[in-house]
Amino acid sequence: MAGDSCRSRIPWSSITCIQTFFDDSFARGRRYYFKSNFTQSISDKAIATILKLFTTAPSKLSIIYFQQLGNAANRVGVTETAFSHRDALCEWGCDAVWLDPAEDAANIRWVREVFEAMRPFTSGSGYVNQFGLEADEGSDRIKAAFGANYDRLVSLKNTAKSCGSALTKATRRELISPGGW
Repeated sequence: MAGDSCRSRIPWSSITCIQTFFDDSFARGRRYYFKSNFTQSISDKAIATILKLFTTAPSKLSIIYFQQLGNAANRVGVTETAFSHRDALCEWGCDAVWLDPAEDAANIRWVREVFEAMRPFTSGSGYVNQFGLEADEGSDRIKAAFGANYDRLVSLKNTAKSCGSALTKATRRELISPGGW
């Protein structure tokens, strides 16, 4: 069986070891800009798009990745937690990493171009904790991140204002009731 052959060549690693795989890529003092989205599949066209655009990255430190989702997350109902995207196969991400502040515009532009080019291959949503400011992302993208749970979370936020510390800066302003905190 092909899976058995592949599995025999991949060494066992503890989860704490796996969580350090990208530590060197995100060292203190570097500059970062990233965007990501969920996907239900990884098509040949999506891979071709990524390969083409990755060659245009202004910085050799930048990465594009797929992060597998599913398994235990898929066994939880859509409305059982704030995270509702239980059907996503994976998250793809584009992380620009560079050193010189003078290269900010080029790296940010590259991530945005990759993000737009990948949009047809995605669900249109991602992890809200990986979003930028509402002014950059738009309120529709923030609402989509919470999916079917958005209205319930707004109600909860407006009823129990102390839970606001669990929400990202991108969502706080929108979820605050007209009377404020």
